[in-house]
Amino acid sequence: MPYYPLSQIKTNLYTNGNGFVTNVNNPDTIYKGYYWKTSSGKYFTGKTPQDKPNTELFLKQQINFNQYSDKAINLILNSIATNGGSEINGGDNIEGGNPTVLDYIALKNIPESTVQFIPYYNPQLPTPQNYKNGEFRRFFCKKTNEIIYNEIDVTQYNKLISKNPEILWQLYLPYNITWQLTGDKQQVAKVNKNMVELASKNLKLPSFNLYIKEDYTKYYQYTEASNLYTVGGEFKTEKGVNYVGFYHIHNSKGPMVGKIHTIEPHGYLFPINENIISRIQTLTPSPISGSNTTPTYIPNNTNIGGGGGGGGGY
Repeated sequence: MPYYPLSQIKTNLYTNGNGFVTNVNNPDTIYKGYYWKTSSGKYFTGKTPQDKPNTELFLKQQINFNQYSDKAINLILNSIATNGGSEINGGDNIEGGNPTVLDYIALKNIPESTVQFIPYYNPQLPTPQNYKNGEFRRFFCKKTNEIIYNEIDVTQYNKLISKNPEILWQLYLPYNITWQLTGDKQQVAKVNKNMVELASKNLKLPSFNLYIKEDYTKYYQYTEASNLYTVGGEFKTEKGVNYVGFYHIHNSKGPMVGKIHTIEPHGYLFPINENIISRIQTLTPSPISGSNTTPTYIPNNTNIGGGGGGGGGY
């Protein structure tokens, strides 16, 4: 047996008896146990090449590509990948006679450069700059003849849009939507829901809302309100004194003294009129169902008199 460098083999694979035979002409010579494979699509018994004997194995079921035209091969490969649970970029789902696309390619010596890969789930995640901007774009594609969606990355999206021959663009409709990340949580949910409904209507995307599980605050991040200023008549300090000056609103502690939140101790502020309470409610995240987290601002009908403690701090 020729020498195979480690970069050219996959080791410690296992079959329960549904995938291989030891005699290509005898379907009864079923093999169950460990095996390893080469990059050229050959299979041998044993965990590694050093685990003798290395008897060659053969797939129980193979597609006869010779009966199809070259134009149909890509569609067959796409069907294998979609329905057989395999992916174009790897895996060893050989059980039950469903080899990976790469296994088929290797067996039939099909140039990989001629095979189009199908879009796969790989969502584009928001970056710190996106959070600074308050929004980003989510990229999706829908199979044109089925209600099958995938959230994809911008690279796949651009390949679909440009009809890049590397990807099976013929069967997929690419689209993107703007997604809000920060702000009032209820407003964020409302805006994102509207964007989903608009895309669904314009592009005819049935059940798209169900695909994203109607999670309209996905990736939401609360941004603390800082550098706010009051001229008085809105807050009292812990000692009951009317407060004038800069303040900020912490996501769990509520209004506090100072432009921004710091690790140094600083006092809480207490709203004294309905207008400021309403404003704070629009700047603080809504309590999450099942969570014990609630905003700590105190309504104006609360007794706020008396001596205060040592301030909020970090």
